[in-house]
Amino acid sequence: MKILKILKNGALILLISIVMLLVLEGIARLFIPSSNFKDQRVIAETIHTEYDPLLGWNNKPNFHYKDMYGENKPITINSQSFRNKKDTQIQKLAGKKRWLCVGDSFTLGFGVGDEETWCSLLDQNNSNLETVNLGQGGYGMDQSFLRYKRDGTPLDHDLVIFAFITPDIAHRMFLNELGDFPKPYFKMEKKKLSLKNTPVPRQPFIIRQLFGMRSNFKKSRLLRWIKKHVYKKPPAQKKEEISPQELASIVMSMLAELHQLAREKSSHVVLVHLPFEGDIHDESSGKLRRTLYSMAKQNEWDYLDLIQDFHKLSPELKSKIFIKEDIGNISGAKGHYTVEGNQFIAYLINKHL
Repeated sequence: MKILKILKNGALILLISIVMLLVLEGIARLFIPSSNFKDQRVIAETIHTEYDPLLGWNNKPNFHYKDMYGENKPITINSQSFRNKKDTQIQKLAGKKRWLCVGDSFTLGFGVGDEETWCSLLDQNNSNLETVNLGQGGYGMDQSFLRYKRDGTPLDHDLVIFAFITPDIAHRMFLNELGDFPKPYFKMEKKKLSLKNTPVPRQPFIIRQLFGMRSNFKKSRLLRWIKKHVYKKPPAQKKEEISPQELASIVMSMLAELHQLAREKSSHVVLVHLPFEGDIHDESSGKLRRTLYSMAKQNEWDYLDLIQDFHKLSPELKSKIFIKEDIGNISGAKGHYTVEGNQFIAYLINKHL
């Protein structure tokens, strides 16, 4: 009887709380015009990712959203958090090769459907090839490396396509958070890689998820008012100062370990430097590309600089590579590869390999 009374009281408190929230929401809709909230767009990662103590965020397993990037442009995540329709077996299928695509949102395929990503396109005309998409929006090269180390190495594979854009090194590896999403980062200590900010703080991610999700919370004027006037973003940790020399050491050590991990799986690594919109008129990536080229030559690594191929295109063709506007209420699609852009990257990778 005592337990039943506690349950009844708990249910009553819950009911009263829900009624109060509905009343407050009604008052908010009466007195707070929707015009007070200009940005109605949602960050894509608040839809299809969840907190990850090592990586910061990662795809939700067994997730599917039919119209993620527009009508009939779905995103499908398998139980292993890969952007693949089917789960990937540990062992390769007999007679098939397996390539792992590792990288950021340009590898994930932000803005296009499951079958339109460059990673998916690689195996569509090759029945003897299986590709696995380990790309994730917002990742720096450090997170991509950690993703491969944890989630890629258990799989049998023949090739690691380790893809990145210039900001994945030149910007994101200096940060312990991207926007409101905390992330891990590396420092060099006693000439060895030292991983920092792990486990990644969880609280800021949960708050970001609450205010960014695509559910009815996003439509709530009460929650949006709280976000605008009450919620204060937790103070960011001090941005780590990393000298160019230390950054080069971090990248060198990280890529050396990447190649060693691949060799232990009887696999091979190809470093793929992808073009992004900033490369159209900006040659600032040239210094980094020369450094990576020198590093790769010194260590006998394969480095594909696809920015060179991109610059050979006419201005008209360059403009067709990138998405020009955000899609629907999803922010961030602008500047990612169009279907034609993904086809171009897949063609170049197949050509060089």
